[in-house]
Amino acid sequence: MIEGVKLIVTDATDDVGKQMSQIEDLIQQNVDLLLVTPIDASALVAGVEKANAANIPVVVVDRRVAGGKYISFASTDNVQVGRNAGNYIATRLGGKGNVVEIEGQHGAGPTIDRGAGFHEVIDQYPDIKVVFKQPGEFQRAKGMEVTENVIQSGKPFDAIFCHNDEMCGGAREALAAHNLTGKVILVGVDAQADAMAAVKDGTMDATNMYPPQSGKEGLLQGLHYLKGEPVQETVWLPSALITKGNIGAYTNITY
Repeated sequence: MIEGVKLIVTDATDDVGKQMSQIEDLIQQNVDLLLVTPIDASALVAGVEKANAANIPVVVVDRRVAGGKYISFASTDNVQVGRNAGNYIATRLGGKGNVVEIEGQHGAGPTIDRGAGFHEVIDQYPDIKVVFKQPGEFQRAKGMEVTENVIQSGKPFDAIFCHNDEMCGGAREALAAHNLTGKVILVGVDAQADAMAAVKDGTMDATNMYPPQSGKEGLLQGLHYLKGEPVQETVWLPSALITKGNIGAYTNITY
């Protein structure tokens, strides 16, 4: 805890309406600084604009917002994360094959940006087809459900890109249940502990480092602002594609 700073934490549990209500409540409390991780990039613009109208400085962390004014944005470049996944899969497929994309939560900044970066790369390959694309809501059970749907559809596929490691965990379970482990390229995002272990043992091919310190960095920028100090408009946390070949360099960054 930083001396002189009282931190109020709320959790909207993926409910946009609840998050809006929480923002309005914090504005009524006349907080000195608002840090927000928008559940939906567009829907939360109204909340940021209400804070703007109340002259409360806003810092956006982890997930971007599509409008309103904020003093700083702290995150990882999700478009580049998507590019990393696209380049890896395209290279592994030799420029030809069928791909499944399990998206995150509809409307969320990481879903939009990771998908954009992924397609920026994959769409350059006429012989690589995204044959199935469906939201998995960033949830493990949904990732398994989507993968089961693909398998049951009978559509041939060679690779799966999951927008996070939780969904990759579900996809991994579904592939294992159908004896497809190691036969389908599997790529995720976050470098969570179980995903790192799966990359190490070969049941998952790659993940992307996604540092969880965006909240800390955002708070620091907000405190700089309140003290009249210079503020970074954008704070990019580092990312990297992690495979079995380089995992040894990243064993200390998982969570």
